[in-house]
Parts: sequence; C-alpha cells; structure tokens
Amino acid sequence: MGWTIDRLAGAAAFRDEAFEYLGRREAEHNIFFGVTLDTIRDPGRYPNDNYFAVARDEADGTVGGAAFRTPPHPPVLSLVEEPAVARRFAEDLFADYGPDIGGLNAPNETGPIFRARFDAICADGGSWELGMAQRIYSLDTVVPVTGVEGRLSPAARGDRDVLIGWLIDFQLEASSRSTVDAAMRATRLVESALEHDEAFVWRVDDEPVSMAYARGPTPHGIRVSLVYTPGGKRRRGYASACVAALSQRMLDEGRTFCFLFTDLSNPTSNHIYQEIGYRPVCDFSQYRRIRPGR
Repeated sequence: MGWTIDRLAGAAAFRDEAFEYLGRREAEHNIFFGVTLDTIRDPGRYPNDNYFAVARDEADGTVGGAAFRTPPHPPVLSLVEEPAVARRFAEDLFADYGPDIGGLNAPNETGPIFRARFDAICADGGSWELGMAQRIYSLDTVVPVTGVEGRLSPAARGDRDVLIGWLIDFQLEASSRSTVDAAMRATRLVESALEHDEAFVWRVDDEPVSMAYARGPTPHGIRVSLVYTPGGKRRRGYASACVAALSQRMLDEGRTFCFLFTDLSNPTSNHIYQEIGYRPVCDFSQYRRIRPGR
C-alpha cells in the first residue's frame, strides 16, 4: 500500500477531509479539533503560512493520518494507519520547512517513526530534545469533590485582568516563553474566551481563586485546559473542585466526554485528575529539534 500526502487549502478544508478519521480516536486527537476550529473561528490567531494535510491511500483515497502546523509552532502528528504514513509526513514537512521544523508534537506511537525519517532526510546531525512528556486523559463520569469552599461560575468581564495575569504566570511557569509574548498571547486568549463563554473560575466569597477553560470542542466532547491557581491559594483543593465542577457542567450540557493534557513531570496534577474520574488514554510528547551549533 502506498500513501500520498494531500495538502489542504486551510483549516475548513482540513475539517471536511480529516475530522471523520480523527473522530475514530477522539480523545487522542482532541487537540486537532480545537486548533482547527480556533483557526476557522479566528483566522488572525495563526496568521502565518499554515500547513494542514492528510495522508491518503493511493489505491482508494481513504485517509490514514493527519498533520498540521501553525508556524512558528512545531507540527502536530496524529495516530496513523501504518508507520509509512508517519514517514511520508516527515518527508513532506521537510520539503516545506527544511531543517527549521522547530520540533514535533505527537503520540508516542508515531513520534519516533517521524523523527527517525526526518533525521535520515535532513542529515544535518541535529538532535531531538524532549520538551514535555504529556498524558491525555478522558472522563465520562465525575467523582465529585467535597469539602472545598466556593463555587464554579463562568468568568465575567470584570475578571479579565485577573485572568490575563494568571494566564501570563501559567505560561511563564510552564515554558520559556518571553514575558512580552506571554502577555500578548494571554490577552488575545482571554478576550476570545470571554467572548465565547469558555473561561470559568472558582469563587470564594465572590473572589476568583482558581481558573479552568473548556475549549476545543470535539464531536462528542471538549477539552479542559489552562487550569491554574495562584501561589497564595494553592493546596486548598480549589483546582480539583474547579475541574470537577467544570467537567460535570460540560457533561450536563450534553458532552459525552471531557479531555485534558497533563505534564507527566507533575505527579500532583496527574493524581488529582484521576481522583475526580479522569482515566489515561495515551502518552503524547513535545520535542524540540536542535540543529548543530545552536
């Protein structure tokens, strides 16, 4: 069986061609749904020359894998029908970006195949450095959190500045993003989240003490993300209560599942999410590609 890479003319075409395949493993591919729909809804969010593509069986045209890249971010690769599909994506992305691919985000099943083929083509002596080892979780039944004061509520316009400040801190704690870049990204994301009712806070005596977002809807679920409690409010159960209540709210609104990513280097978050009903689905890693001399 041979595979050909079909580059698509933007996010809307990718939605039409890739979502049926991606929906077969909805939890594993939840980031694909979120980024694609974000790009359709807000074209200025990823204004560079984006890459959206599917792999097709040369015999009958069926889809056997998908990938996207929104520069300067590294490409994201799906699970694939056959190892050859991951290799074909490596070849196609190298043809477009050369050695400046930046890295790779992919399930652990497909990432090593892609990276090996990319190195063989590039042959520049570059290496891959693990940025973050993650795990994707799925939930269909919430284990309620009890004994934590406060309540969940949708974020209000008056919470804007607090949310931006928290999101800046979240980004700076999680990555090497610059303060200026973090502030720009946080402002844009919070404004969009408030407009589309995606931001939620846990309030104690009307004061927001923790936040979580419900973003990136999939055919039957939604991703819970950007969970954050500021330093002075931690270890009181606020994040657990916030995520549990938000997950229940999403199920009550008709979703079958909620999904989230965790950083495997943070055993606390992995533990608390499992306590409220999240179950591991697959491991997913972010890699940076380091070119020689850099």
